[in-house]
Amino acid sequence: MTDIVITKKKFFRFFLLYAMIYGGNSIILSFMPVFLRSLDLSNYQIGLILSVSAVVAVFAQPLLGVAADRSVTKNRILMIVFAANAFVCILLFFLGSNFYSIIIIYSALMFFYTSVFSLSDSITLESLQNSGFRFGIIRMGGTIGYIIIVFFTGMVARFDARYIFPYYSILAVLSILVMYGLPKIKGHQNNKGPMKRISFWELLKERRLVIILLYSTVILVTFGFYYAFFPIYFMDMGAGESLVSASFIIAAVSEIPFLFFAHRFLEKLGYKRMLLLAGTVTAIRWLLLSLTDSFSGVIASQMLHAFGYASIMVTVAVFINENIRDELKASGQAASTLTGLWFSRIVGSFLGGLAAQRIEMSQLFLYTSIICICAVFLFYLTGKKILAGE
Repeated sequence: MTDIVITKKKFFRFFLLYAMIYGGNSIILSFMPVFLRSLDLSNYQIGLILSVSAVVAVFAQPLLGVAADRSVTKNRILMIVFAANAFVCILLFFLGSNFYSIIIIYSALMFFYTSVFSLSDSITLESLQNSGFRFGIIRMGGTIGYIIIVFFTGMVARFDARYIFPYYSILAVLSILVMYGLPKIKGHQNNKGPMKRISFWELLKERRLVIILLYSTVILVTFGFYYAFFPIYFMDMGAGESLVSASFIIAAVSEIPFLFFAHRFLEKLGYKRMLLLAGTVTAIRWLLLSLTDSFSGVIASQMLHAFGYASIMVTVAVFINENIRDELKASGQAASTLTGLWFSRIVGSFLGGLAAQRIEMSQLFLYTSIICICAVFLFYLTGKKILAGE
């Protein structure tokens, strides 16, 4: 791979891009349940919308990941994705007024939106190789962007939840403009290059990756339930949109010190111990949520976000960049996003929606805690040989 020179100006552009990407996450994912709730949809309908759109996302991930690996540049595919997101969000603003129109348009949005994270990680991590700059610092830009934008998203949602969609469209267009100053990362399977085309499914031969993705997917399934129903759970306790926003901000703020030192944690603990720690902390977080009946208890549980969700996402992204061959890096990041983010939302939101019709949400959080504990134990046993030395 040709060495890429990363200047402070380019580094800041990456930082800014992640601020908008993860700020947009607060709009498209975190506040989507609030919008759906404003339409008086049932928990089952909300779960169905979120899970069906996640199914579409699962099918889109391999397609867009392979498209990036075979494109002249991966940047081109990401810019197309941003443009599509902006357009579909405008459609959702004008036409998203009932269950059937929302499930169709939101699924179309998820087809493109699904790849924002994997493509940006692939481009960024390849750009930073041998540069001396740390991915954790750039990812921290995402946290800061999330904190700022989720605050304003809460204000917008309080006025009229529909306006979150044109709000995101503006961010998507700005993201395209920022990308013009970034290094061009080629698709390593492009016909014009020396490397042959390789199937997405070749990733299944990477045993360590498969084990890590299976484990992280189980833990992130519990986050799928959390993201779909935590805003509703908290609002049912009496919290308003502003307090929901504040809880997300506190979770995001907890990421800042972690991400600043993420590379040191990885160097000291290794992939396996980092992931075991993340699963254990997540189990404790859901246990606290299941036991508390106060706003202060909910806020306290949010402070554990960094060593759970952020730790898993960063660890898996770095593992793929450092251990998967160049021709499959974008596909590897796509597989991570597919299994850990979108598949987890299918299971978490759909099954969570069904269960929430019959079981108290506090009890459901207890069950998610037990799932995490079991996953940690199995990963510890399985990883003893396969991840030996990590």
